[in-house]
Amino acid sequence: MNRPMIDCFDPNNSSSDTSYYVSNKSYQGFIFPAKYQPMISINEQRFTPNKDQIERVELILAQGPEDSDLKYKRQYLGSLNTSLDSLITIRLLRRGFREECFDKIVAFGFGEYYEKNQRIKVVNLKTKEIE
Repeated sequence: MNRPMIDCFDPNNSSSDTSYYVSNKSYQGFIFPAKYQPMISINEQRFTPNKDQIERVELILAQGPEDSDLKYKRQYLGSLNTSLDSLITIRLLRRGFREECFDKIVAFGFGEYYEKNQRIKVVNLKTKEIE
């Protein structure tokens, strides 16, 4: 099966400062800062999640379905909803580090490859729920 190729050029963001690597024994991923402009529309106010918030997100994900385990690499985007709850959008991608630009571009894909290998979760840190 052929994987789609992703062009690393992103005119909205500087590739030198788009993410921060985080990991522990149960996850690996990249935090994208508030100034990063994702290719999807996020209407809420953006913020940069910190390591503590990512740890809390991962504890909440661990209580959910098993499709959030270590085989999925992560990309984290932070935002505030209208109630000022902290939301973390997580793009989980199986074999994510093999995908070009995983540390630079959050590209939500469509098609057979992504249906099999991509999961999108939104965790509300205030309610501790996966939305």
